Amino acid sequence: MVEAKPTQLHFEPLEHPKSASKIIDSDMYSNMGRRPARPLDDSEEEGGSSLGAQVVPDYDVAMDMMSSQKDQESIFQEDTTTTTTTTITTARIHKRVSLKDGLEGLVAHHQDVHTRHQQQALAPSDESLSQITTEKASLLLEQGQNMAIRSPTESKAKQSLSVSTSSTSASAALQKQLDHHHNTLSDSSNSSSVESTESSPGPDTPTSVDAYNTISITSIATKKKRRVRLPTFEARPSALDPETLSKTLNPFRGFHNLFWLIMGAYGILTFDAEWTRVGKVFGGSLFSSFSQDAIMLAISDFFLVSATAIAFLLIKAISKGWLRYRVAGMVVQHSVQALFLLSAIIWTLWRQWPWVQSGFFTLHAITMLMKIHSYIAFNGELSEKLIQLKTYEATYAEIKGSDACTADSNSSSRDTRDTSGLHHRLTSQTETAPLQGSVPNAAAIDASLLASEIDELKNDLRCESGELWPANVTVANFFDYLIIPTLIYELQYPRTSRIRPKYVFEKVVATFGTFTLLYLTTEHYIYPVVFDPTISPLKALKLLLIPFMMNYLLIFYIIFECICNAFAELSRFADRNFYDDWWNCTNLDEWARKWNKPVHNFLLRHVYFSSIESFHLSKANAAMATFFLSSCVHELVMMIVTGKVRMYLFVLQMGQLPIIWLGHRQVIRENPRLANVLFWAGMFSGPPLLGVAYCYA
Repeated sequence: MVEAKPTQLHFEPLEHPKSASKIIDSDMYSNMGRRPARPLDDSEEEGGSSLGAQVVPDYDVAMDMMSSQKDQESIFQEDTTTTTTTTITTARIHKRVSLKDGLEGLVAHHQDVHTRHQQQALAPSDESLSQITTEKASLLLEQGQNMAIRSPTESKAKQSLSVSTSSTSASAALQKQLDHHHNTLSDSSNSSSVESTESSPGPDTPTSVDAYNTISITSIATKKKRRVRLPTFEARPSALDPETLSKTLNPFRGFHNLFWLIMGAYGILTFDAEWTRVGKVFGGSLFSSFSQDAIMLAISDFFLVSATAIAFLLIKAISKGWLRYRVAGMVVQHSVQALFLLSAIIWTLWRQWPWVQSGFFTLHAITMLMKIHSYIAFNGELSEKLIQLKTYEATYAEIKGSDACTADSNSSSRDTRDTSGLHHRLTSQTETAPLQGSVPNAAAIDASLLASEIDELKNDLRCESGELWPANVTVANFFDYLIIPTLIYELQYPRTSRIRPKYVFEKVVATFGTFTLLYLTTEHYIYPVVFDPTISPLKALKLLLIPFMMNYLLIFYIIFECICNAFAELSRFADRNFYDDWWNCTNLDEWARKWNKPVHNFLLRHVYFSSIESFHLSKANAAMATFFLSSCVHELVMMIVTGKVRMYLFVLQMGQLPIIWLGHRQVIRENPRLANVLFWAGMFSGPPLLGVAYCYA
């Protein structure tokens, strides 16, 4: 009895003079034309992503696997206990070869190797191994294609596939090995994200199989997209929430308690000083500003919030098919938004409210404007994806129907074919297949690609209830979005299990307590300075440094810690990441990202990313456009509040750009403590400088 040795087939790189159309690479066997997207680091919010070469079927891998089984039949002797492992390593082909000639060369190369091993084989024995039938070969070919298609994120290293067979159960071992690889590759594909096209199908979208084969690979697998790290929601606590500090045993929770003890003492002393100075606390000029036309302010704010229902009506019309979002819906959207903001501004100026009412109403109008813009834009894009999904599903049904007819007609003849006949069939398919965007057995390849695109579109359209869009277009869902403290709309948000009444009560009490401190600081330390004509601007700047910083901290706390958390609890919104540790910032651009996360997330998605996608701007130009828009909106608020066109805030905010540039210099980055001191120096001087500029102008 002769012991057979394992045989290793090694394919050398194939060179071909015709190098024009496709790149056949070793990583293509796993990725099938899809380059895995490079992970984005924290410093990069947008990067290019190219989908490389077009899709080609993994025929050479499948044929090599069949060849290894055929060679085992002729090499091994009667030893029924010998187990052979044939390692097939896919070679990296460096030359650019055409699809037709490349596949012909691979088939010819395989046949030469197959013939050479048959000649060198020992006396074959029909009883040494179980015969691998044509059904197994066809199953192997189809599963090899599916595995290659469904693994878009596999490593670019050379892939090695080991097929172990024994003399007693060769077919069972082969099937077990294939099932193992199929499950592994399917799991990896489920965890990866396949880039989907954003283009909506128009009236020229082909519906036949042949027409789809000419566009599917180029439109789906090779379309270049630019990626931006979009904001995501997850269950996160608020950093300065007393409950969070206690649960996490934060080492600075004692300083948090000390701060509020100091604030309490500060409030009592200020209360006493104000009472001594004017004989009352809540009866000064600031209190009269609050109380002036308060009922009309409340009514106006109610109608302002009610007017946002126009966004729901527009999306409802789009979901019913009465209007297409592109382009008619977008025109209506921007017209409605412009009318909404213009009406709020005109109403504020006509009522001639004091700066408190004017500031509140204008800021609330801008907030509602951002909310309805996100609602319309997001749902409008989903409506286009739904149209795309229906087109893909219709095309997929046609492809599968065509494949079923072909399978029925060939079922009887397939039983009598051997592996060499399968090779000839592949060669004939290569010769007859159209070379412009199509490949041998392109319908099967496109069906698998299309199935992954359909699954991804369904995931994008899946609502919180599990149904697909437009199941979310309801009055209850829109009202829920209005009270959720976020400015970007999503189909699903992380939710808490219940509403805690005690937590809501604590936030309400904290809101009124913080507001009282804010009122006392403004009434006692700011108003007497800015309205005293005998105080010079320089002296006023010095006197306002501490009060303005106190007010800044109190406004931050009352908005992002008290109000946002209270509404988050009422709506069971679990993501309480309304701010990050902005007090540790070393640069103003870092502060802009951290101190107001809701606005930053809105600008990131609907201004920065949209300008890149719609106008093809670079990252630098998109950031500049976002910064410019933010400066204009801030100046608009100051114009309405003060009733003056001074552009001071706009100039100071745009003047942050050179400061940001200086902050990225090496001497600053290497000294984070110095950078943080400079940041706080700017925060101390900026608000009082604006106050003096607008009040003394």
